[in-house]
This record gives sequence, C-alpha cells and structure tokens, in this order.
Amino acid sequence: MGSSSDPEQRLTLCDHRSPPPPPPPQGTPPLRCDSEPSRVQDTALLIVGVPSSPTVKGQARRDAIRTSWMRQASVGREVVVCFLLSNYTPQPALGRLIEERQRHGDMLLVDAPETPYLIHNATKYTGYRKRGRGMPTFKQHRFFELAAATWPRVAFVAKVDDDTAPNMRLMVPFLRRLQCAAAESFLFIAAINWAGYVPKAYSAGVRGDRCGFAWNMRGALSNFGRAWGTPGVQSGASKYIAACDSRGAALPVPYGTGAGYIFSAALLRWLATSKRVSKWVEEARGPTREALQWQKYEDTTTGYWLSYAPRTVQYVDIGTLVHDIGCHPQGTVQREGESLYRWPDRRAPPPRP
Repeated sequence: MGSSSDPEQRLTLCDHRSPPPPPPPQGTPPLRCDSEPSRVQDTALLIVGVPSSPTVKGQARRDAIRTSWMRQASVGREVVVCFLLSNYTPQPALGRLIEERQRHGDMLLVDAPETPYLIHNATKYTGYRKRGRGMPTFKQHRFFELAAATWPRVAFVAKVDDDTAPNMRLMVPFLRRLQCAAAESFLFIAAINWAGYVPKAYSAGVRGDRCGFAWNMRGALSNFGRAWGTPGVQSGASKYIAACDSRGAALPVPYGTGAGYIFSAALLRWLATSKRVSKWVEEARGPTREALQWQKYEDTTTGYWLSYAPRTVQYVDIGTLVHDIGCHPQGTVQREGESLYRWPDRRAPPPRP
C-alpha cells in the first residue's frame, strides 16, 4: 500500500514569462460542461466539478455561483465548471434538473446515486435520527471517472464544494506554471491536512472515519496514540474518543481539505482507473452500506486512496491561501497559525509552486 520507490523529483515549471493564451475569436461561444470535448481539451486548463443537490438549497447555491465566481474572466475560456448531480434523482425533480441543464449547459447528471437514495434506514452515525448526511461520495467518484475519460488532455481537474468561492485570478496563473508537469507527474494541490484513517469504523457506523487530525504530519503522529474525553461519556464536550491505534486506523495520511482540491491529469487518470479504488467504492455501495455508510470525510477518503498510488504523489500545499469567509471569532489570532480560520488577508503573497 504504499508509496512509490521513485526518487523525489523537482516539479517541472513552465516559463513564468509565457503569456496567457490569446482570447478566443469574437463570437466564439464560451466553453461549457456540454461543449464538444475536443474543443474543451484544446483550450481548457482546469475542469471544476461542483457537487450539488436537487433540493431548493442546491438550486439557490447554483444560482449564486453562476452570478458570482463563475463570472470571472477565465471561466468559459480556460476554466470549465460542471455542477454534479445524480441521474437517479426521482421525478419530478429530475425533469427540473434536465431543463436547468439545457438552459445553462453547466451540469453533469452522473450515473451514480445520491447517498440518501442508497440508504433506507436511519443511521447509527446520526443517532438513528435520519438517513445520513447526504454527502457527495459515490457521485464525486463517478465524476473523477468521467473527467478522466472525457477530457484526458486537460491538465487539471478539481472538486470544489458549492459553498466555496475560488479566486480564479490567483489560481489560473498558478496552475499555468504547473501545467508542464501535469501530464506525467502525480500532483495533488490543496490545503493539506493530516489524519489517521479508519476504513471500517464500527463504533461510529461509517466507512471511512478519521482520527488524530492535525495540520501537519508531526501533530497527526502525536495524536495517533492519544485518547480524548472521559471514558464512558458518549456525548457532549467530554465525549470519549478512543485512540486511533485501538480503532483499526491506518497511520496518518495527507489529504486535501474538502473545500476544494485539484488533481493533475496523470494523477486523476490513475485514480479513475485504479482497480483498488473501484473495488473500495463498489464495496461501499454493497450490502453492508446500512451498517457502514460512506457518509463522512470524502476528502480524507481521497487522501487514503492516494496512499495506494504506484508512484510518488507530490503534494502542493496551498493552505495559506484558503480562508474561512465566515470570519471565525478567533480569526485575528488564527491568521498567524496553521488552521483555515483566517480571515482573508490582502497582504497575502501570490501563490508559488
């Protein structure tokens, strides 16, 4: 399971003096998710998959994104945005999604179920109150498969949550410098965290739990053998959490915080075609899903998958560029630390590969 024996390699960076591509000829329609794949591959630098839901809230978030960060100049030229929804959505909601897709051309209806459609009983994870959280687990993996097959020559593919606002004015020039390495190198670009991973967490009732979280490897290793809370307490601030090494956890792995992360074409191609990853997903979809739902931590699960990569994965940490727009009460203090609770800071330097 492991990492590759390949020696460490420095990233091959594109010439930073290279100008951006020229604007398309006047009258050229913008690139969209439903554009001809060959045209997308000839022009796009980045495909962005945004998991969404068929609910009223999901519709409101899609509309908000279309009127905000999707209006950045690079979107429709170098960046293609696809909202990810399930083709298994029941009618009449599915009909409304198809009409919306026809209007905007920015939606993928993938052949993977929304998690609540798979789970029929209230889950242990929710205290038997509801059928889980509806996380975009299976749908998201299906997008990775589709993106690798449909746009194999596009340098980068991202997953971005629908409550995240990426700044493409910073991200696109940053990715242009890494583009020379994307076709061959296993690059993973994200705000990198570390945690132990529990493939089957029977105590929580979920497939793919995490433990011993930290913002760096040293902290995660330190937390791995540590228990939290008061033994016997099952809820509240003193809830007991057993140490990772007593819960069947794998050693800490790096992963990208779920707000958004980016794969190079080479890494996505491996992830989308890996028999080990596909087997993991199929088992999660299988008969034990009621007892062990894939309902948590799709970001940590992705990091766990990458620990199986046959070659060295090069992690590009952009954590200093990720901010909590909710303005955490301790944001002023946290700005100087490692967490993501920093307020946006105009003084932050531009990203460097």
